[in-house]
Amino acid sequence: MSYIYQMHHNIVTRKQFVSLAADKVLLPATHIPTIKSPWRLEDGRNLVRELNEKVHQTATGHGPWESIQNAKVRTKLSVGFIISAIRDGHLQISKFEGLDGYRSFCVSKAEMDKLAAKIIQEAGPDVQSSDRAVCTAAAFGRSVGMRENEAFLRLVRGGHTPASQITTSKAGQQRFYLTQDDIAAFHERFVTQNTLATKYSTFWRTIISQLKSEGIAPFTFKGEEYGHLYLRAHAEEFLQTKYAQTKLSDHKVHNH
Repeated sequence: MSYIYQMHHNIVTRKQFVSLAADKVLLPATHIPTIKSPWRLEDGRNLVRELNEKVHQTATGHGPWESIQNAKVRTKLSVGFIISAIRDGHLQISKFEGLDGYRSFCVSKAEMDKLAAKIIQEAGPDVQSSDRAVCTAAAFGRSVGMRENEAFLRLVRGGHTPASQITTSKAGQQRFYLTQDDIAAFHERFVTQNTLATKYSTFWRTIISQLKSEGIAPFTFKGEEYGHLYLRAHAEEFLQTKYAQTKLSDHKVHNH
């Protein structure tokens, strides 16, 4: 995290970067924890370039405007959710005069209030923080390695993992978002090459090869495939035993 933050220190604050990473707007190039700088500078540049193309006007004062980070804090809507609304054209984005980069982007407080009210109306007045949208289903899918052929969205549509549908236009267009509870439910049932590589601190290709050798197949349903997605119970039963034995063997060799 320090690498991309230092490279962008003049255009993004640390809090802003943490929020972008937490909400899967920016994704690391690898999930191996021993790699100290997994972030791609180009991803940050591409995000700034994309948002610049959507800028509606220049804001000359803070008054009715607030940064995306401040909008997150004030409305309790995630940065990932706010940026998705901008991308979908349901929230206008502007720039503070005299600033550059991500930190220059701002949104209308009035529009944010309307967006937050709409979410509460659809979710119900008693919605808890764990029930609020954290990120889009598509963004979460990418973060766990389910990038190809809308694999994660197909998993959601098939009813295999929960997600929240929120209406995003007057025409009734709907988009899938995940809450903290939705994300927890996915991880409770499934593992992917990314999540396994992170847990066992190894390359994902090694993990997949080991599972294949053991005869553990990816999850499918009625012939539909979802990539390197496995039922946690099946994959972990084998991997936990295997890596426990590997650690024990390494310990014995070290002691000798």
